[in-house]
Amino acid sequence: MKSAYCLPGVAVILPTSNEEDRVKNVLDYYGFLENAIYVIDNNSNDSTVSIVQACHGVELYSKSNPGTTECEEWFFWLTNTILAEYYLFLSCSERLSCAYFKRLRSLIDDRCDLYYTNRISYTGNYESILFNGYKGIFNPAMRPIVCRFIKRDVLIANYKNILIHDNFKSFAPYYNQIVDKDPDCAVIHLRPYPDLRELKKLVDYALVESRSLSGSYLRYAAKNILSELFISAILFAMGRLKFPDNINIVSRIAMHLNVYVLAVTSRHVGRQRL
Repeated sequence: MKSAYCLPGVAVILPTSNEEDRVKNVLDYYGFLENAIYVIDNNSNDSTVSIVQACHGVELYSKSNPGTTECEEWFFWLTNTILAEYYLFLSCSERLSCAYFKRLRSLIDDRCDLYYTNRISYTGNYESILFNGYKGIFNPAMRPIVCRFIKRDVLIANYKNILIHDNFKSFAPYYNQIVDKDPDCAVIHLRPYPDLRELKKLVDYALVESRSLSGSYLRYAAKNILSELFISAILFAMGRLKFPDNINIVSRIAMHLNVYVLAVTSRHVGRQRL
């Protein structure tokens, strides 16, 4: 019987961009995997690359990306560079449990096309309602649904349906999609406490996301500032604007204000796309 931690036909992918504080811990955490981990670095200017090069069982690629995370061009490059039947996407801010990997073994045998699970966000040791999405504000039991395991053929057929910082979506209904609500298989999202370094990284992400989703920095920032204020007002009225969401929402408003200021005072004015 094959080990649950040997995933035949699966390429395990870890994108990085200035992750010197987290990448070693992530790679050590997944040391139980028998598959090699492909680290795809996006022009890190810190010590991320040297840290990865010192790790065993890792293959390092460099891919300049128009964004700070996966996007259509990135996925196109991936599926033509690292050939596999399936892709499993890791993140330096997420952890997948042993139960998740045991489930993958059976899904591979069942020819699954996409595997969706819940994602639970934590800031420090505290679960964050704020990152459960709009439905989660009214019902803390609600969790975002995310896909981290996808068949190559499905990915190739759906490049244009993949958004930066969003779930895989808009797939044809005939795909064999598994939605698993088992909490033991949930993706655990670990957010650090906000600080200036984290704020800068969030601003970089927001600038990329604004180009991809709305095409306008000003429109994106204004819409999100209003959205964050609206969410905080609802949480406050319900008596649920508590730690850590109170500091998270302040950092998110600061992030979008920063994007707005950059849009007004620099070349980021107007409608610019990737």
